[in-house]
Amino acid sequence: MEKNNIDFNKTVKLFLYGTWYRAYDNDAKIVSFITDYKLFEDPRTERLSIGFPENSIYNVTYLLKKNKINFLIKGESSKFFDFKLENNYDMFLHNDIPISYVKESIDSSKKPKGEIVVKYLDDKDELLLIIGDNIDSDAKLIREVLEHNENDLININGEEVIIIKKNIYF
Repeated sequence: MEKNNIDFNKTVKLFLYGTWYRAYDNDAKIVSFITDYKLFEDPRTERLSIGFPENSIYNVTYLLKKNKINFLIKGESSKFFDFKLENNYDMFLHNDIPISYVKESIDSSKKPKGEIVVKYLDDKDELLLIIGDNIDSDAKLIREVLEHNENDLININGEEVIIIKKNIYF
């Protein structure tokens, strides 16, 4: 694939600084999700970042490949993996970032935003919509929903619900 056809906005970029790799902003969120490494907000730049030692690069790239997420490694030499139309960057960025990662960041005042819609299985007309500030107050429900995909059937507080929509961002 030619360089000018590559969508770097949907590519995790890993930068080598000394003996540590770093990723920033949305790329950091994705790396945090797949590795369980903690996100941090740099107080100087207010950018989310994540770092890990150089010897962990093989584990991180294995997880990126396993999940079919495009990535670019910038260090002594560059390496690029392109999954083309199978790239799952957006799926991991928009649907599956656990609230706990952002809550444990340096700036804990950032609250999740967006909406979650679930439908009770036993009542065809009732939908539960959680938006904006309510997302933070229903943390147990949110954690449960974030671990599943849209159209999944899950049990919440003894009630079976179907996830209709989830759109969470920070």
